[in-house]
Amino acid sequence: MICFACKKSLKKGSNRHIYTCDKASGLGREEARCKHLVFNSKIELDCSRLEQLYLDEGKSLPDLKRLTGLSYRSLQWLLEHWEIKQRSVSEATSAENCISKRRQTCIEKYGEDNPSKLGFVKEKKAATFLLNYGVDNIWKAPEYYEWLHMHMEKKYGAKSVPNLYGNANPYGIKTISEQEKKERLAKAHKASKNWWASLSEENRQIEIRRRIKWMKDRPASFSSSLEERVADALSSLEIEHQRQKWIRRKSYDFFLEERRLIIEVQGTYWHGDNRVYGPNDKCAGGMLAKDKWQLDQEKKEIAESYGYDVSYIWEIDLHEMCEEDLKIHLQSYFLDI
Repeated sequence: MICFACKKSLKKGSNRHIYTCDKASGLGREEARCKHLVFNSKIELDCSRLEQLYLDEGKSLPDLKRLTGLSYRSLQWLLEHWEIKQRSVSEATSAENCISKRRQTCIEKYGEDNPSKLGFVKEKKAATFLLNYGVDNIWKAPEYYEWLHMHMEKKYGAKSVPNLYGNANPYGIKTISEQEKKERLAKAHKASKNWWASLSEENRQIEIRRRIKWMKDRPASFSSSLEERVADALSSLEIEHQRQKWIRRKSYDFFLEERRLIIEVQGTYWHGDNRVYGPNDKCAGGMLAKDKWQLDQEKKEIAESYGYDVSYIWEIDLHEMCEEDLKIHLQSYFLDI
């Protein structure tokens, strides 16, 4: 790369020069880094151009790397700096652009848009299922259902979570008119009231206790296990960290003093992940998601006022990371541009 200020050619690993260059001494650290990356991009780049490529055209990070010549880390930093919402792993892999590439690759390699359609693949899968489960299709095996239900209850608290990412359209609810929605909701509320009225006092108390247990016990255990994973990964990397950092009566999950960084592990239910919850949806404690977002933003601003950076690891993303991916993610906090 070349220094945007003095035009000096920089050797690999010497990018700190841009923060100490005499001609850039009046700039802040973030502004200097931004100008440096924009200057070294192969294409003309600014916030609106990156937003167009990433959001409107659906370009992936590999696409952007080829276009700009910038590293993945640098591109992610620019997206965060310009406050462009980044896609999660699941959003990226389900994007039309990615699906189209995947299909084209499969057609070129196998002659089908999905290898599972190939005859020899079907035969191999059926033989494997017969060998391991005694049936030619995994969905015919009772023990698979038992494992699946156990796994789903442990992970999400329910045997089935059909709308985990908010993409489902049950009974066409996303495509019907507002008037039809009101009519359906009125019927549902009436049915719910009738059901509640039909319960005996004893059964009502049982239902109340069941809901309280679900609200208090289960989500708390999920959040704790997520934090333990992050703590174990930090320890295995020998990264010094502090659990539960307190600032002005606010508790933060992890503090990395060397990096002056706070890491918050955000549970989907407890913090109303906007990939699952809309602004007016209720999350933990019956709070509207938008109100929870506001509290988290205020908490973030308090930490930043003390000179700390704040980074978030969301439950959905954490579930999609293997242990090695998580370690790479944590190590990236210490990488230079």
